[in-house]
Amino acid sequence: MTRTALAEKFAAAFASTPLADECVFLNPKYLDGNLQKEVCDLLLVLRKNALLVQMKCQEDPLSRSGEKLERWVTKQVQTALSQLQGAVRKVTESEFWCEHPRRGKVLFGKGELKPEYGVVLIEHFDERIRLECRFPLVYRDVPISYFTVNDFLNLIDELRALPEILSYLHERDNLPADVTLGVGGESVLFQHYILNDRTFSNWTTYEEVEGILSSVQPQIRAAMEAKKRADKPAYEVERLASGLASSIAIRALEMADPYLRIQEELLDLPFVERRKLGT
Repeated sequence: MTRTALAEKFAAAFASTPLADECVFLNPKYLDGNLQKEVCDLLLVLRKNALLVQMKCQEDPLSRSGEKLERWVTKQVQTALSQLQGAVRKVTESEFWCEHPRRGKVLFGKGELKPEYGVVLIEHFDERIRLECRFPLVYRDVPISYFTVNDFLNLIDELRALPEILSYLHERDNLPADVTLGVGGESVLFQHYILNDRTFSNWTTYEEVEGILSSVQPQIRAAMEAKKRADKPAYEVERLASGLASSIAIRALEMADPYLRIQEELLDLPFVERRKLGT
């Protein structure tokens, strides 16, 4: 198994904790003639709204640096982007399915899901790498974002709800292209977002914001610690949604739909409402 395949499995398991297993689909498939082909690496779904993820990892993350790493990142972004664009077409134009570990074979009809976002994930642990302006930020009216694998998983861990993740991506799209066309260094954007009431107001340039944030690290740590304390009640809602999923698992599949609908109601709550419900 390649390192990318292992990373895909890890990302699916990681996302399943806050987002719930039932919303996470690993390697959905479609038929091309008699051949099974992959739609995308990861599909995150809530109320028919979908976030499509395509991922590329290095077999040896320490083997490249400098210009060699930049060339590899650019090449992998191009490959992942092409696959992601194909995924957008397949989700909107074709039937497909996923073998889900708890729900069994889940079928998706043509146009059943609305692609809200496409996300390209590239693994590297170096400094932020800026992409060429030729890489698109929209494809067929679907916004496209670029992250490192680690940065995107950190966003899932911090935001913990698909509506919150989509809200972050929407706000992020308001930034200049020279900011959004970058892979790595997402902590600068996220910290600014949290310190500015979950917006990107007062944004200037990446370098200037990075310099400002480096001078206020004690305040940032205090803000992040306060966020974690405030988030704790919301984790009870995650556990409740997971408990409903466990109930689904011990019932016949034809009885699962009402539980999935209740689960959707919980998972679609804004995070502020999750906090209130969890107290």
